[in-house]
Amino acid sequence: MDGASLISYSGLSVLGAIAGSMVGSLFSSDSRNNVTFIAGEIRNPKRNIGLSLFLGTLIVTVIYAATNLMYISIMPMQEIAYAENDRVGVVASRYIFGPEGTIIIAAFLMISTFGCNNGLILAGSRVSYTMAKDGLFSKDSVC
Repeated sequence: MDGASLISYSGLSVLGAIAGSMVGSLFSSDSRNNVTFIAGEIRNPKRNIGLSLFLGTLIVTVIYAATNLMYISIMPMQEIAYAENDRVGVVASRYIFGPEGTIIIAAFLMISTFGCNNGLILAGSRVSYTMAKDGLFSKDSVC
């Protein structure tokens, strides 16, 4: 398809398109609330919890914006719009690294997934630990 065949959008459809495009970035920054699970173990939580939530969200937003700027600077819009299975990152990695780009992206995704799981598992278990330490579980509970 050529650029002339793209449909122009305006009004609420633009807002809907922007909102739809933000789903991935909002999902990726959603785990920022896990820092609140360890609030009782942080020095000066009044200051540090809010600061960590703000900085974490800011960092994810900057990375997301920089990634999108990189996409539009190295790839034609047609390739972004019609990337196979909507995997723009894979197409961009092929532009940067050549055919090995797919393997590099797969490795980065695995590292990211393992890091996310690590954070979720460790943060979630802190809730149970703190509740047990505070005596909030019944003595008859069996783990």
